[in-house]
Parts: sequence; structure tokens; C-alpha cells
Amino acid sequence: MYTKNEPLLKYLEEKEVLVACHRGTCGGNICQNNRLSYIASLLHGADMVEMDVIQSTDGVWYAYHNGTEKVNLNIDEDLRTLSSAQIDELQYYNWIHMTSGVKVARMEDILDEFEPKCLINIDRAWFNDWAALIDLLSKRPNRQSVLLKSPPEPELLKALEDAGSDVMYMPIVRSVEQWNSVKNYNINVAAVEVIFDNVDHELVQPCMFKEWEELGVIPWVNVISLGNEPRFNINAYLDDNNAIANGYDENWGAQIRMGFKILQTDWPGLLNQYLEQRKNK
Repeated sequence: MYTKNEPLLKYLEEKEVLVACHRGTCGGNICQNNRLSYIASLLHGADMVEMDVIQSTDGVWYAYHNGTEKVNLNIDEDLRTLSSAQIDELQYYNWIHMTSGVKVARMEDILDEFEPKCLINIDRAWFNDWAALIDLLSKRPNRQSVLLKSPPEPELLKALEDAGSDVMYMPIVRSVEQWNSVKNYNINVAAVEVIFDNVDHELVQPCMFKEWEELGVIPWVNVISLGNEPRFNINAYLDDNNAIANGYDENWGAQIRMGFKILQTDWPGLLNQYLEQRKNK
């Protein structure tokens, strides 16, 4: 393992904490994982946008979170079972379930536009041709803006190592054992996404943040609220909903005081407002 994350560090020179926006800022007729949602994110002060990706049957990459097809596109098929020609014919349904006129965005179109403007986190690539995506990213001249993440499965880490790519990588870890396994691979570990369900979890103890600081690895936490099922407790409920309902400092602030340097949120404008308040105290 090695760490080369100068693009992240450059942003952290300007801000105490970086704001990553989950699927872009959506609402009204602006649809998730799409150009306007990412523009809106940046207007709300996000430093990074998150892009879920899928691959068509003929190998074209799109910005889309599979599994949401019925809600977002009003179809029953998984997008990964369709050709690019079929996907290009689809359009999103908006927040009042009317046709929006918004097409499913091609991943490389999003990268072309936003790599020069902000950081980009690519999620869910491991459900597709992981090696092909690594190869594609490695050939892009502005790949330094991209942070690629996945669970630390051995086959995924080995493929990344075998590619010899310097793309910034972030493992999604749920235990110290998982984190330690990542260190056995010659890959560029720029950040670490931490999943924890209580504040006594082994991953959020001071010794872990000290280790990451010494290695130069940037800790990331999801403060998004995904639902009320137990499996959605990925942050000890120090999340967006509780921040809005019960106080920013008690929730977002608690994550920052633990040592997290990147917070992924669905409410970048509010989180940035809180960060400005912290800075001006």
C-alpha cells in the first residue's frame, strides 16, 4: 500500500472538512446521478460529487444506481441487462413521477465536464467489469480528480494491484481486520470509508484516526440517511436527518470531532453553512 492523494490534500488546504454530495443535489425536475444534479451540488458548495456507475451489455458506462429502475425510469429491467442503444432511449421520471426529459448520462460525459471542476467519487463499479473501468480511468488525463471505491474484497484489490494504476482508491471498511487486509496490496489508498453502527465501534477509536493520519489516508464518513431499517445504520445515526432535526453540531460536528475529513451528505448547502459557522467561531 502507498498513498498519493495530493488532489484531496489541496482541497483540505482550503477547508477543514470536504463535502461530498451523494448522487448530486436532486429535486423537482433535477434527477440524481446527472449533469444538473452535479452542477447543483457545486452551487451548494460541494467539493466532490458521487457518481454510481453501471455498464451496458455492449460495454458503455453510465452514471446510474442500478436497482432504482422502477422508481427512476419506470421500467422493471436492470439497466445492466440493456444495450447502450436501449439505455439512450430512456428518460428519468421526476420527483412527482412525471417524465422529465432527462436522459441517463454517460459516465465519460460526466467525467469530461466535471473532472476539471471538482473531485469525483465513483461508486458501485465492482458490480460491473471492475478491471475494464480501472483501465479506462487509468488512461484519462484528468484521472487525478477521481476517487474510486469498493469493498476490500481480495479479487478487487488484486485486480487493482495487477493493473498498476495510480488511480486514487478508497476501501469501504467495516472492521479493523478489513482495513488491515488492504495494506497488503500495492495500491494507492488515498482515503478510507468507515462504516460503523455505534460510537464505540473499533474503527472510530482514536488509535485508528492516528494511524490514518500517520499514513496520510483521509477518513470518510457517510452522513446520509438511507432509511429506518437497521442495515441503514452506517454512521451511528449521526446523520443528515438527525442533524436537521436535532442540531448540526451534535451530529455532523460529532463526526468531525472524531476525526473525519470527508462527509458525504444529501444536504451540501446546509453542511457548508455549518462548516462556515465553525470556521467563524
